[in-house]
Amino acid sequence: MILGVMLFSGGLIGVVALLVVAAFNPWDYNGITGLTGSLLGTGTMPAFVFFCALGLLGAAICVHQAYIEK
Repeated sequence: MILGVMLFSGGLIGVVALLVVAAFNPWDYNGITGLTGSLLGTGTMPAFVFFCALGLLGAAICVHQAYIEK
């Protein structure tokens, strides 16, 4: 359970940090605007995907530990 919470927290902090970076650095990447354009323009799209996957993995571990495993 602790591992899941730590993974989820790390993913959440990473996603929030990248959203803040994207909000303060607007980009127009080949006509793509908004969050996707900003993440592509700053080169942080792979990190964003990694942190999203990390948060989902942590949430899945928490759910498994709390409800499925007995």
